[in-house]
Amino acid sequence: MKDHAEDTLGALISRTLDFAPSVSAVRRVAQQNGLRLIREADGDQHTTQLTEASVQQTLAAAVGEAGALDGAELYLKVGRKVARIDV
Repeated sequence: MKDHAEDTLGALISRTLDFAPSVSAVRRVAQQNGLRLIREADGDQHTTQLTEASVQQTLAAAVGEAGALDGAELYLKVGRKVARIDV
């Protein structure tokens, strides 16, 4: 998270993680309800559905809105691909 907090989710997913060929493809995944932020703490899992508008948000903003800065394990799920977010 330190290195990519100010990257938009679209750029992070398409360019850094290479989970999608373009930002437009990331937007389509979000439209199909395939973009999620997952928070795991104390054996519980909470999933936040990220919308098409979230694709233009920074990683820090998306994580902050999901209320996921409490020391829990964070994951970004794009379709079937998952990336761990180190806070």
